[in-house]
Amino acid sequence: SAAAFLVPLEKGLPLMDGFYHLHSTYLQGTGKVSYALLLSLLRQAVVPAACMLAAHGLAGLPGLVWSGPMTEVLCVGTGAWMCRRWQKWMPGEASHATALPETGAANRGLQGGQM
Repeated sequence: SAAAFLVPLEKGLPLMDGFYHLHSTYLQGTGKVSYALLLSLLRQAVVPAACMLAAHGLAGLPGLVWSGPMTEVLCVGTGAWMCRRWQKWMPGEASHATALPETGAANRGLQGGQM
């Protein structure tokens, strides 16, 4: 039935959307805005158009329904690949981007366990 095949879509797409935003925010926050912009363009224009054309050619109208989930899966996978690639080439250690500085005004008063 139609309702049975909509349940995975209803439950899975919000999770995939969350992973996409996680990847995009990570790339922006660590200084690789060009990757984040490319990921956004892929998700909003390039991949959906390609998925719609391919899915419609293969399965007709039901293929168009499945082009949305296909887009999400491809973009989350691409985002994970971009994050991993950027993490390998990130200056310094990967944990350095989110660590508090050990000296300076940014954490004055927090050294030595003081709060």
